[in-house]
Amino acid sequence: MKKTLVSTLLVSAMLLGGIGTSVVSAATDVVSEATSTGKVTFTTNTDPTDPVDPTDPEDPDPENPGTGNEGPLSLDVVPSLDFGTHDVTGNSATWSDVEIEPAAGAATTPFIQVTDKTGEMQGWHVNVTYDNFAKDTKTLASTTIHFDAGEVAKAYDAADASATAPVATAVDLTPGVAANIFHADESKGMGTWISVYNHKETDTTTDALASNGITTGQENSKITLSTIGDESATTYTANLNWTLAAGPTE
Repeated sequence: MKKTLVSTLLVSAMLLGGIGTSVVSAATDVVSEATSTGKVTFTTNTDPTDPVDPTDPEDPDPENPGTGNEGPLSLDVVPSLDFGTHDVTGNSATWSDVEIEPAAGAATTPFIQVTDKTGEMQGWHVNVTYDNFAKDTKTLASTTIHFDAGEVAKAYDAADASATAPVATAVDLTPGVAANIFHADESKGMGTWISVYNHKETDTTTDALASNGITTGQENSKITLSTIGDESATTYTANLNWTLAAGPTE
């Protein structure tokens, strides 16, 4: 019985070895070839891009209407600013933007959102300027709006895209003078990107703001308005004008 078992194993091993040799030989002896094709098609998407939640940019924010601008290159979100309510002093001062709390509770966070679905890889740039703060015939002279450099993140995409990220720039705006605040160089900035102005950890909380006449919200010292003390007891407003164009610079 032992001899028979050994013989059977040897024959099996030889057969297996022969099969293995045959497979390798078939793979190297090419006797016929053919070519097929693969295909993928992309079309231009001109639909507006929904605003994201700036604190979680993988998710849309249904409460934010955005600009409604159509693509493929679109400025989806720009921030409106509120620098609070203050006593007339006649002194120069700097006021922080106030993140007003909506009905849902959480304070809003100002941000810029740009979407590039062109596929042209030209880059893009966002400029901003503003009119004088005015009320009827009254105007605040020599004001400056300061933006820190925003925190840049890609929206709707969890993959690391730092190599193609655009750049947010700190700016000091004066009335009527445009400044580049957010831009993407060539071969960068494709997809949806945001520049977020999160409040600093040292910013004043809601309770402390109450003593300054502000009853809700949180100061955001990454965006400030400087005045020279020529204010009257009224509400001044200004228009911020934002433009988006292809190419990394003007």
